[in-house]
Amino acid sequence: MNNPPPLTASHLMCLNFASDIISCFEEGQVLLPGPPTEVSVLPLSANTILVNWHPPTKNPTVVTNYRVSHKLASSQVYLSSGLIAGNTIQYTLMGLQEEQDYVIYVTAIGQHGSSQPSERLVTMTITGRNNANQSADIDACCQRRGVSPYCQVKLCQSSSWRRLNPDSVSSCYSQLDDIFQCLAGGRNHTLCCMNNNVPETCLGLCSGSTPPLSWNHTQCVLSMPIINACVLQGFSNLPGAPHTVALKSVTTSDAELEWSAPTGSAAVKGYLVQTKEIGVEADFGHTMEVSQRVVQLINLKANTEYAARVIAVGETYSSLPSETVVFTTYSVAPTPDTSIATIHNFSACCIDSNVQSTCQPACTYDTRSVLDFYRQTDKALACIGSLKTILTCASDGRDHRSCCRQRYVPEGCQMFCNFTDSSPSLDVSHVTCLAEMEDIIQCYTEGVLYLPKHPVNVEVVNKTQHTVIVAWERAATGPSVDYYTVAYTPDLLTWTRENVTSTSYILQNLDPGTMYTIEIISVNSNGTSPPSNRVSVYTDTGAVLPPLVINGTVVDGRVIWKDKIDCCLGNNISAPCLGLCTGTARDTHEMCLDDVAVILACASDGRDHRPCCQQIGVPAACLSFCQGHITGKNFVTAACIAWTSHITGCTLDGANVVPSEPRNMTAEHVSSGVIKITWKPSAENCDNNSCTYSVHYWETIAYIRGGPESQSEENVQSPYNLAGLQSNKYYRVSVSARNQYGGSRMAPAQTLFMNDFGIQDVSINFSPEGVIDLGSPVKMFCDVIANPTPNITWTKDRKVVGTGRRLAIMSVKEADSGSYTCTASNGGDSKSVTVHLPVRFKPKVVENRDDTKNPKEGLTGVIACWFSGFPDVVSIKWKKDNKTFTASLPKVKAYNEVRIHTGITVAQLRINNVVGGDYADYICSASNKYGTATGAVKLIDPYAQIQIHPAARVTNVTACCIQKKIDPDCMVACSFDIDIAAIINRPDLFKCVNFLPTFTQCAADGSDHSQCCKNEGVAPYCLPFCSGNTPGTGNALTDPKMLQCIDHSDKIIGCMEENKNNIPDAPVMFAKIKDKQILVTWDRPSKNGQKVKQYLVYVQEGRASRRSITPCPRTSSLTLW
Repeated sequence: MNNPPPLTASHLMCLNFASDIISCFEEGQVLLPGPPTEVSVLPLSANTILVNWHPPTKNPTVVTNYRVSHKLASSQVYLSSGLIAGNTIQYTLMGLQEEQDYVIYVTAIGQHGSSQPSERLVTMTITGRNNANQSADIDACCQRRGVSPYCQVKLCQSSSWRRLNPDSVSSCYSQLDDIFQCLAGGRNHTLCCMNNNVPETCLGLCSGSTPPLSWNHTQCVLSMPIINACVLQGFSNLPGAPHTVALKSVTTSDAELEWSAPTGSAAVKGYLVQTKEIGVEADFGHTMEVSQRVVQLINLKANTEYAARVIAVGETYSSLPSETVVFTTYSVAPTPDTSIATIHNFSACCIDSNVQSTCQPACTYDTRSVLDFYRQTDKALACIGSLKTILTCASDGRDHRSCCRQRYVPEGCQMFCNFTDSSPSLDVSHVTCLAEMEDIIQCYTEGVLYLPKHPVNVEVVNKTQHTVIVAWERAATGPSVDYYTVAYTPDLLTWTRENVTSTSYILQNLDPGTMYTIEIISVNSNGTSPPSNRVSVYTDTGAVLPPLVINGTVVDGRVIWKDKIDCCLGNNISAPCLGLCTGTARDTHEMCLDDVAVILACASDGRDHRPCCQQIGVPAACLSFCQGHITGKNFVTAACIAWTSHITGCTLDGANVVPSEPRNMTAEHVSSGVIKITWKPSAENCDNNSCTYSVHYWETIAYIRGGPESQSEENVQSPYNLAGLQSNKYYRVSVSARNQYGGSRMAPAQTLFMNDFGIQDVSINFSPEGVIDLGSPVKMFCDVIANPTPNITWTKDRKVVGTGRRLAIMSVKEADSGSYTCTASNGGDSKSVTVHLPVRFKPKVVENRDDTKNPKEGLTGVIACWFSGFPDVVSIKWKKDNKTFTASLPKVKAYNEVRIHTGITVAQLRINNVVGGDYADYICSASNKYGTATGAVKLIDPYAQIQIHPAARVTNVTACCIQKKIDPDCMVACSFDIDIAAIINRPDLFKCVNFLPTFTQCAADGSDHSQCCKNEGVAPYCLPFCSGNTPGTGNALTDPKMLQCIDHSDKIIGCMEENKNNIPDAPVMFAKIKDKQILVTWDRPSKNGQKVKQYLVYVQEGRASRRSITPCPRTSSLTLW
């Protein structure tokens, strides 16, 4: 005994048996085994510990069995294993508690008794944090070594030690050296692997080498948990490889290297820097010992390629080499680069608060607020740099160009109507488009309000090998839908799209046994909706298995054997492996590896379980086992052994007792950190509510279907809100069913990206829907999806009319018609939506429009009348020249549109191939039960002659003064002619001097008397008075120069009176455009026309500030251009 009790007087009687006791001791020296030696323990997982030992040094031949005993360090009671065969020196303790210390020892047993216990060892089971830290270290290493993103996801994780995916090994073959060095953590774990009996052919894995890509890998599959445990243990006591080895500088003869210290807690004494000349030396033949993490390599050859790597030296062992750095020395000394690097700064979206604070008032759908902002030219110009960001956010990824074209937004500005991150940059040249901003913003708003909503309740109705029937419903609210686009894909990369008008569709010509993801999009004339929630489904397999040969006989795949035992016996499975074949044995024995293909074929029971295997992540290279195919002895078969439990587990689906997967699962991101999951009950083996359901989820990457072991929420019901998820990450979610016999496979998983969440959606609904009659009640509901719960405010015409979700009007009046805005806000986030309350009242003509702006002959003319009050469409009529006008195709097409969202009913005539007789006056009328409205619109001939009358000539001076609102006291100057002396000579009327500009305008009679004034010596400053204009400020009391004009007022008025009978009136002019020419004609002036010497024709093109002047003799016409 290790601790015998103290001797007392009662033990004296034992002296009588001393000879017998000594005799037993002597006999035990020959018949009893000594304690096992070199006992070691290795935690394999959170619940298992591997125990190794060597046979006793004393009497090893008498050992028949071993026994392993263990207890919690905090407990007093040991638990013992059953008898372990005497030729075994390894045992795995299972069913242990996570992150607990255990005390373990081993005893040897012979025919005549047992040995003393071996030394007692204390070890702790692994925690989940160990694997998380290991995976993070592996992932960082793979990134540093340049492993591709795909291979990082597939292989650069600790789970690769448990199950090596043969598909990924094949795809990432060229990167395996880097990957396995990272899996080993840059450490050499060979000693640990040897101590734990890892086969010699697999020891290379322990030092970061690529596994044997052959049938020999079968030995490594069984040792993978041990290798992983050694790697995990080595992370804390072995130095890792240095990382981030970088070339700091290089010249013609030297180079400087720098690196980062290894990860992990193991002490590092120093480093070995190894170099070689590429193409000359096969191995790294030059080694330098350094203590710092930087080294200067000297005496290098010029213009030569070198390779370098670094090894960390620990207290006992060294690490694996770091990544290799390859560099070439210069042939001549390099010249320093003196250029200055510039960093291009991209503006972020304004919801991320990166738009300048002075520009943030433009980040709203409220049209008036935006227009008020852009009318402040200085602010608008200052925000040109942020406009692209603002427009990208406003456009919301929708194509609003159709709306913009209908609103006649110029083509050069329509880029704003479909604005994305890839749109061209903006500059000052785009300022002219600000004039169109009202229409563009309204289209943004209409895009949210009037583009159709996505379909709802999308579900798979039926499926076969090559078809899937999918059905859906139109959203309960929202604009009309012209048709739907059904989009589906087998790989989330290539999509097939079909347009249909019904709410169901059959997907044709699909591949059997394949998962398809389906989404539906609503489409109308305004654009498209966002996609619906996706549904995924597997097509039926319908696989035809090749004939299976049993005992030389071809057996029909449908009746191969009556049960699994019959299959195993019929294929000559050896007795030691029969338990594994029938599923009654838990451990995989090396002696059964040769039978693994037949064992898996028996597990399939002749059925095709590939959909189940695909769902739970069995690699494609192993799917042949899921349908019972027997494969040869190669690396793929060896690697697939690690997936045996997955493959055999799928066969339970064929037992007709476990439930099938839940149907029509959908997942939707509904608020911050929350996914709403819905599903329908399993179709099989879930009668009478006998099934419970579990939601499974795991973090993933956008293009990867698989993932780590999922987390689960048990015993939940549909719909279920999965909460507590992190923002800006991808999650895959699924649902499974379970009954008393077992669990189903998971439903096809959905991938969702968790956006930062604030106010996700705001929508307004009416009750009742449609147009509201006068006097009727109506309720408006503002539905908001947001977290946290927002405050809701209702406004109409920028005035607050209510708060809360509901706004009720008990008796609708005409004044209640209009746009209502619901604004939801919670903290810093705010979102609004505006809709029009459609009220029926006596129609009114809102606008008469010539939408084609004077069409030329041969083109199409469009005229329209816009009515409010929702007249009946069938009541709309047209008249031409006061005669009833009926549209007749193809010449004339009448088009009527009721725009619920604006309260406008558009009556439009489209006249094709316009001829002279079509230019006329048209009358439109429309009515409803409240009355009738009539409007008029003219289709104008652009080439028709235009008569331009001159401004009315002043003929009555007194009337002119009254019209100009001359002070009554000053009217004494406004007799038949202007009499300035009447006020100048009276001090009490000096105030009337301020009306001097008005007096001269009335006296000028619309003529220019400047030449006469010059001849009379009127001061130059005062000459504008002679043509009826005013110089300077026009205020005689504040402008000193105006005072001199008072002295010249008699001369000015005199010229005006003298020339009344000499200066002609302005002519009446006619202009007509024809064949890119302008024909100008005019009549001789009615007054003093006989005194005309020549005419001057003034021409101003567009908005140009200058005019050209063409003198013309006494003719009455002129052709320009």
